[in-house]
Amino acid sequence: MQEAMFTEAELPFALWRAPWLPAEAWAVIFRLLWLFGYARGSDSLQITRRRARAAAERLVALAAKGPVLLVGHGIMNRLIGKELQALGWLARNRQGSRYWSMGVYEQ
Repeated sequence: MQEAMFTEAELPFALWRAPWLPAEAWAVIFRLLWLFGYARGSDSLQITRRRARAAAERLVALAAKGPVLLVGHGIMNRLIGKELQALGWLARNRQGSRYWSMGVYEQ
């Protein structure tokens, strides 16, 4: 099943002339700008946190029926994890590398 609430937080963009930089550098720059409130063309951090809360609540509801696996990405996974912990779930067996990570949450 795929649900929009679990999609990655989009990066904002700019309409100004800028120097050439590798895409990875712009991704870091725009993610940092987003964390400080710049959200042109994307949801703000505040809106994304509300979506993460709704996603965590959805996962809790699904977990009441049995084990749940969420495959997601980056920032959104971290925000959902924080919300799960705020709802009383414990993060267990968190592992990761630069490109992949996983975590198990238990009530």
